[in-house]
Amino acid sequence: MSADLLLDRRTGLIDLFDRAKVNGVAYLLVVCTLGSASKADLTEITGEDESTFSKYLIRMESRGLLVRVRDGKADRWHPTAAAIQQLHASDHLLPKISVGASSSSSSDPSDRSVQSELIESDQTEEEGDEREFKGWLCQHYGVTGDKAKVVIADKRILSDDLVAWMLQVGQMKRDGFKFKKSPEAYALHCLLKGDEPNQHALHQARSITDGHWREFQGRLESCAEVANEKVSS
Repeated sequence: MSADLLLDRRTGLIDLFDRAKVNGVAYLLVVCTLGSASKADLTEITGEDESTFSKYLIRMESRGLLVRVRDGKADRWHPTAAAIQQLHASDHLLPKISVGASSSSSSDPSDRSVQSELIESDQTEEEGDEREFKGWLCQHYGVTGDKAKVVIADKRILSDDLVAWMLQVGQMKRDGFKFKKSPEAYALHCLLKGDEPNQHALHQARSITDGHWREFQGRLESCAEVANEKVSS
């Protein structure tokens, strides 16, 4: 495999995990393998309830990886061509292991332990980044208080959800909606209840969240540079 081709595929994987997150890629794999899946299918296969994976389905829909189609009384989620292509590319990146080698490796408890620790480490780092980013978003939007802390700590609430609700309450305010307390308090209440923002806000949030993430990363890099300068001086 050429270096350029490997780089392209790695770039595709980085994009995939950015759009779907680690857990989302697992759900996407189920949908792609089956051709389509309902929430009941995902619950049966993964053993997780809707409150765990619904946010990821909506995120992937808003980011062009899944399409929702009404099927009777329930929705079915279908993979887009882009999702299938990216997952297919990732398959070619995996090393080919013979049956004998696979059996030997899987029987070694130390190998399984190392693999498990690596996966847990990646997931913990991602969750930490998400919490820190949500904290930055709360400061950006002026969202404070104990409920804001709960939103930041709740890994089921994604940064896209927070941005989408802030966009939605902003539009509601412009439309003359009378909030009992404030738009920010309303958004926090909806986030903690698990209410989903409207589709327009979700689609808007995709590009806006990406812009916020770049700004957030820029701030972190600037802080790191300042810290390094202090240490060197």
